[in-house]
Amino acid sequence: DKGAAASTLVLLTAAVPVLMAAQNWDDHDRSDRYTARDIGANYLKSCAPNSVLFTYGDNDSFPVWYVQDVEQVRTDVRVANLSYIQAGWYIEMMRQKAFDSDPLPLSLKYEKYVEGVRTQLPVNNRVDKPVDLKSVVEFAGYDDKKYMVDLSGRGDFLNYLPANKFVIDVDTAKVLKNGTVKEYFKDRIVSPMIWEYTDEDAFKGDLAIMDLLSTNKWERPVYYSTTVPSSQYKGLEKYFVQEGLAYRVSPIKTRESEQGEFGMIDPLVMYDNLMNKFTWGNAEDPDVYLDENNRRMFSNFRRLFANLGKELLLTGDTARAVEVAHRGLELVPAEKMPNDFFTIGLAEILIRGGKVEEGEKLLGDIVNYSREYLDYTLTLTTDERFGLEYATGINMQALLDIYNMSVVFKLASLTEAMEPVINNYYSKLYSAK
Repeated sequence: DKGAAASTLVLLTAAVPVLMAAQNWDDHDRSDRYTARDIGANYLKSCAPNSVLFTYGDNDSFPVWYVQDVEQVRTDVRVANLSYIQAGWYIEMMRQKAFDSDPLPLSLKYEKYVEGVRTQLPVNNRVDKPVDLKSVVEFAGYDDKKYMVDLSGRGDFLNYLPANKFVIDVDTAKVLKNGTVKEYFKDRIVSPMIWEYTDEDAFKGDLAIMDLLSTNKWERPVYYSTTVPSSQYKGLEKYFVQEGLAYRVSPIKTRESEQGEFGMIDPLVMYDNLMNKFTWGNAEDPDVYLDENNRRMFSNFRRLFANLGKELLLTGDTARAVEVAHRGLELVPAEKMPNDFFTIGLAEILIRGGKVEEGEKLLGDIVNYSREYLDYTLTLTTDERFGLEYATGINMQALLDIYNMSVVFKLASLTEAMEPVINNYYSKLYSAK
């Protein structure tokens, strides 16, 4: 009857949101998850007192601003977003004191950075030798057309940079005394520091950074967060020293980095930061849900710990290297986030640190995870695999890297087991194309 039908409709209508809540609650439950807050604080804790920290995107800026503004964490650090610093109004904000952070020391006046001027500055190598950076900044600030270039030939005059190699003076005694360069890096100091600018054009924000570096005279530490895209480094990466979730610009000759990495690591400062100062927002708690953004970040953090561990091994500090590897594995347990490509470095540290059995077991877990994913990929048609190229490739790369590691460390049984596995997946995933 109509009454029964109406009751059924009401029940079904009420059941829909109940079912949705029951099935999706865990994917949306953020209770006890403080990863954004803690990671934001970790960026700040990576910096020495009274620093300038350049960030770029949402994930390395908004959490940092929150913990400074609301929780008053490291208010001595001036955070400057590289996406915003292309605007004159933002550069003007940087001239003002914020919290306990002093204004940025910029030499060019406000009108030199207003909207519509110095938006783009071509790099014209009229001077084929390194030029004092302060002189370059002054040159770019001139308003007379004789100091400009007419790119189109129709009167479109632009300020430009007359060289792409800049000299930044370095007072050796000063940078050692104020901690810009640690005593153990003393033999690596370069004086002067030559910045080879890598782009064909500079923009308003680049000019502001040049202004800062030329005026600062190594008084305030300058950092780039590790999440800033490498396209924003503009050649400064040759002088990056990683101290946590940030690279410090230091006038030292750094070692050549591994592929995908930049600068070199300060193992003492970075160890103290990662092991003693940083917190991770309950990421290890099995009841705290990590979405794909958090999982991606913590995959990179596993790699961060691995890089530190490798640096400690280079210094001969095996005990601390193994300690770092174990901490990297504890960040998010494997039961919650399986060990994958980004965990290989931690396994390498364990093997090189004498924990061979533990390292081999970890490699076995990574192999199993990669094989599960690749087996799933093989069940899909070519069209269904669209968009999975990165994940497929990185799991295939995990198998290749583990095979190569087994050869290097003479893990004969692992080498023997890996060869047919790799050949099988390669033939099925790539050879048929």
